[in-house]
Amino acid sequence: MKKAILIELAVLGLGIMIGGLSLSALARTNQTDSEAMATYPRTSSVTQHKMTLDGEPLFYKATTGFLPYYNKKGKKRTQIFYTAYTRERIPRTSTRPLTIVCGGGPGVSSIYLHIGGFGPKVVPLGNGIDLPRPPYRVVDNKNTLLGMTDLVFVDPVGTGFSEVIEEGKEEL
Repeated sequence: MKKAILIELAVLGLGIMIGGLSLSALARTNQTDSEAMATYPRTSSVTQHKMTLDGEPLFYKATTGFLPYYNKKGKKRTQIFYTAYTRERIPRTSTRPLTIVCGGGPGVSSIYLHIGGFGPKVVPLGNGIDLPRPPYRVVDNKNTLLGMTDLVFVDPVGTGFSEVIEEGKEEL
């Protein structure tokens, strides 16, 4: 549970930076307002998986969900979509780094880095010239970073499943 909260906080912090949202609006509110803004319905999905990496079994948990961002008036402005992969069945005393992965450039979600690069599964594209036709195969990614670090893929606001909830020029 503690790891899930840390991942959610990391994603929320990154989402605030990506969206250019100001933390000063939260700093100006009193503690009661801040606590109210931090509560949100947990509509995440969690699944368990196993893959083979370097000839060894690797167990991991996949979590997807949305993290909202509220303005100082308590209205939800955006919701940031994330997919997190955390390695399971490791000693409780071990520590693991957390890598946050975002798409690059305007309008790009994390999907290309997710199933085309660093995630635990990948869609093989063959030689990259003669692309396969749907339905696409999904296979274990022998180049995933999950063996070394837990991963969180974030869709910046306006890409993938992340979205602006409340349009307008209202102060954050």
